[in-house]
Amino acid sequence: MQRIITVVHQEALRKIIHCLIVFVPFIAGYSYSLAYFLLSAGIIIYSWSEFQRLTGHYVPVFSEIKAKAFRSQDMIHFAKAPVTLALGAMGALALFPMPAAAVAIYALAFGDTAACLVGKSIGRTRIPYTGKTLEGSLACFTTVFLLSYQATGSSALKAFCVALAATLTELLPIKDYDNLLIPLVTGLMLI
Repeated sequence: MQRIITVVHQEALRKIIHCLIVFVPFIAGYSYSLAYFLLSAGIIIYSWSEFQRLTGHYVPVFSEIKAKAFRSQDMIHFAKAPVTLALGAMGALALFPMPAAAVAIYALAFGDTAACLVGKSIGRTRIPYTGKTLEGSLACFTTVFLLSYQATGSSALKAFCVALAATLTELLPIKDYDNLLIPLVTGLMLI
């Protein structure tokens, strides 16, 4: 039980960081250039801090956050999730008009987060070949359905299709690359 609590706590911290991506559509509403600049700067600073960590150097703030938020397997190599997260948001902004881009980013932030936290905390029914749980997938589906239902002007069928596509993408056993695919698939379904 203690291990489950520790894992959920660690995942919750990771997903709080993950959810910071929700600010991107607001920033893009003010200036797309500023949004791209901040995402690019984030990739560069994060990558630099990761290379520092991998070569044994301490980086204030980053080192402490990583020690608390990284999974054990992320500690031995370059952790790609923050980079793929930023690239997924950049791709959504580049390829889709608002509000599709915003919903695609929200699906990444909230749908993926719901799947992870619900799956890790109460998930019991494993989905074969995915490493995921039915409970987590249902949480992802419900979250993305509600987001896209609101954005599509209350079209339940379209929201259902968007949520199903996002959930199936989240189910793929592709580790951190779902951060790239979820916003792209969601955005495509919305246009």
